[in-house]
Amino acid sequence: MTPSIVEGLRTLDEAAVHPGDQPELTHPAVGRAISHGQVVDLWKSLEAAGHAQYTLESLLKGSRVYVPPPAAKPEPVGLERILTRQESLPLC
Repeated sequence: MTPSIVEGLRTLDEAAVHPGDQPELTHPAVGRAISHGQVVDLWKSLEAAGHAQYTLESLLKGSRVYVPPPAAKPEPVGLERILTRQESLPLC
């Protein structure tokens, strides 16, 4: 969440933006997760409530797209494990 998203959520009742299966919005804080759909719902709710100073651009300014870390490699099994260990042994 950006500072303007947190401020917008506090301006409205947080319950106005329904999370469904999205990240919780009950304790808004800078850096917490929020989905694109929740940002758009927040923007529309703010606009409908007469808070024109909150534009979609201002809500998103300073935001970053979440990129999940790569999945861990599975542990090699059987023959792969033996070959991996042999490759890592120093040559005499």
